[in-house]
Amino acid sequence: MTGLANLLVTLMTPALLVLGNILLVMTPFWLSAAYTRPGFPRDSYGLSTSDRIELAARVTNWLGNDQELNALADLITPDGQKAFNARELRHLHDVKLLTGHVYRLAFAALTLLGVGSAICHRRGVLRQALQRGARLTLALLLAILVFSAASWDQAFTEFHRLFFASGTWYFAYSDTLIRLFPERFWIDALLFLAGLTALQALALIWLTNPTATGWKTLRQLIYWRRRDSGVTGLEQAKRP
Repeated sequence: MTGLANLLVTLMTPALLVLGNILLVMTPFWLSAAYTRPGFPRDSYGLSTSDRIELAARVTNWLGNDQELNALADLITPDGQKAFNARELRHLHDVKLLTGHVYRLAFAALTLLGVGSAICHRRGVLRQALQRGARLTLALLLAILVFSAASWDQAFTEFHRLFFASGTWYFAYSDTLIRLFPERFWIDALLFLAGLTALQALALIWLTNPTATGWKTLRQLIYWRRRDSGVTGLEQAKRP
């Protein structure tokens, strides 16, 4: 049982970190940061930065709610045109199905991680399991980044082949989806996800390492404050 729980914590740690951060990319905060970043390509067909943020936010909000497809079909661009054509709407429907799977997987990963952590905690091996999960996260991130850097086009294509039907995710540069989410958007999203997940994994390694310098300094500070006040931990415990 302990071995299985250990394995659950190790595997679910990277799953939960990555899935949680993917959902973070769908928030208005990320969209605003992405579109206003210096050097982000402008829309050559006339959408302003505020237009793109508003439309993209409508799309990402729709992906996470229970509205039907007609909520996007009725969207109008500032020039009075339908925002999305039939091909784009079909792809967005597929993306919404995938997003639903991400939410369910994130919940399942959180549940399994909680169960595994409870068992590992009782057996005194939780710290080691979390550290292994954090190190596995860093290893997976490195592999993804190396593959993406070596051939971004192939990585992007293989991702879409894995999750979407063939031929349903090709669009013209004039289509709204490409204007809202150009290649630069996805590169920035990947870098953000990788960077944030790596920081979380490193923080987890540090937090689960009782011999880390930071923890030693914190314990020394707590002990110094108690000694300076003339009250020991034992005396504090005896006080009502």
